[in-house]
This record gives sequence, C-alpha cells and structure tokens, in this order.
Amino acid sequence: MTGRAVCNEESEGCAVERLGVGEYLIRGCIGLNSDAAWGGVDGGFDIPKDRNRQPLIWLDYKVNPDGSVLVKTFHRTHPDAPAFARNEISGISEGDPVDIPVDQFVSVRVEMPVDSIWNQRQLEASAAMAETVPEEQPDVQP
Repeated sequence: MTGRAVCNEESEGCAVERLGVGEYLIRGCIGLNSDAAWGGVDGGFDIPKDRNRQPLIWLDYKVNPDGSVLVKTFHRTHPDAPAFARNEISGISEGDPVDIPVDQFVSVRVEMPVDSIWNQRQLEASAAMAETVPEEQPDVQP
C-alpha cells in the first residue's frame, strides 16, 4: 500500500489491504453503517475533493457475503472546469483505476459485529453504569 489505513476506536479490529491499483479490501466489519445520519446504507463514504470542492475520484464498492467491503477508486476529471481545475493527470484517463491520492483519504463508515472491541467496551460500560447505585440526593425544596 502506498499510504496507510487508520481505524478509529469504533472500527478497531478492521484491517485494510490494498489488492491492486485502486482496490482496497476492508475486513473485520459487517458491511457499511446504515445510519441515516451518515447518508444511509449507500452513504458511508467521504471522498477527497480539490480546493473547489470537486471530487478527485469516483468510488464504487461491493459488500461481500462475509461483510468485508471491497472499495474501488477511479480517476475523475472535470472537463467543463477551467484548465487549472480539471484534475487531468498525464497518462491517466477519466475512469481509469487509481489509488487514493497520497495527500488525501477516503472515510468509510462501517458496521461492526456485536463482538467487536468497541461494542464489547460499550456493553461493559453499560453494565458498570447499571450496577452503580446513585447516591441519595437530599430532598431540596425551592
């Protein structure tokens, strides 16, 4: 991999492998997070943009039967933009497979299994809170 993959606390246990140019496999998850706040089942991605907020890549994905996610990235141009903003790269055409640009990242929101590190920590914290007896509060009258 030319870059690196970083997981946040919630996705701890996932691993990313670069399979080839513009192909990345995310293992350890059970698909994409379908929370509507993130755009629903098909909205779990943030892709890199240029300074004019134009996307630098096209992205396609497939959720495999085992829950792993295959992410594919492709070069994206903007032929109607001014010359400086077209995202043209010599030798690479619109739609060619490309790696994620070195100075950029793709954010992927995955769904983690019930037994993931994060979910186990949440269960432990919830159980600890349930066992805690609230201190008696004095009855305060205004």
